[in-house]
Amino acid sequence: MFNIIVADSTHATAELIANCLNNSDYNIMTSDSGANVLAKCKMFNPDLVISSVELTDMSGYDLCKTIKRTESLMDCLVLLINSVETRETSIKSLESGADDFI
Repeated sequence: MFNIIVADSTHATAELIANCLNNSDYNIMTSDSGANVLAKCKMFNPDLVISSVELTDMSGYDLCKTIKRTESLMDCLVLLINSVETRETSIKSLESGADDFI
């Protein structure tokens, strides 16, 4: 089973992304806050976190940094989603430790 956490400040957007990934081999959880994502990470040790850069309590960049600095989670892949891609946001995504960004 492949554990995935999808996070976005808008619950409907997180659910939409989760539904696009719906597969019997995936265990998909959704969240709207970084704190909730981190709690789920500790409980479920996800293989992948897909996060918007805009969450209710912290930025996706800060979430990514926290995941990558946590020894038990540093192998977790992180994909950051940003509605506006600029050179600066691309650099910020990579500097935060994201494995990729869209």
